Amino acid sequence: MTDDTVARSLRERLWAEHRECDAATLAGTTPTELVDGRWWPRAEEQRARLDRSEAPTHRLALLRGVSPHARGLLGPIDGLLVDG
Repeated sequence: MTDDTVARSLRERLWAEHRECDAATLAGTTPTELVDGRWWPRAEEQRARLDRSEAPTHRLALLRGVSPHARGLLGPIDGLLVDG
């Protein structure tokens, strides 16, 4: 196995765990397909259930008040705080 193969296998197993599905169902999908096509819809569905005070059916849910763009701020903030 190459490092790329090991990394991909690990990534697919972790995504499968978070999606609560078999890793074989995710084999061959790109990271973009995993996030946009499989992760976001499930997370949005569960967030909507929580907003309606319904019990979630899966562990995965979007966190209220967390912007998907917040990570873009980390680089400049780290630069200011860490690098001075």
